[in-house]
Amino acid sequence: MAQNLEERNFDQDDWSSGNGKTYASRRQQPGLPKASAKRLAKGLGWFSVGLGLTELLAPRAIATITGVSNRRTGLIRLYGLRELAAGIGIFAQENPAESMWSRVAGDAMDLTS
Repeated sequence: MAQNLEERNFDQDDWSSGNGKTYASRRQQPGLPKASAKRLAKGLGWFSVGLGLTELLAPRAIATITGVSNRRTGLIRLYGLRELAAGIGIFAQENPAESMWSRVAGDAMDLTS
């Protein structure tokens, strides 16, 4: 019992002494906890599907909201297809990290155009 208490105090001292040990270095795996990451991925997936459908079915409304010319509805529909593909990709994979990064890359391309 005394040894266990000493080990516990040693661990607390290690954390507070600034010897480089942090909470992140003590964790088993980097990143968000598994449940939070899955919930975030699912939320982004649903947002992608909803936005993609809106861009496909109501491109003029999206153009008006974003201040884009109504002549660009074809381009907005293409954005909708890409957004739908990203959402479906997120739902289709066990580990959706790649689909989420492709969604980020697609959003960056949308913003630059």
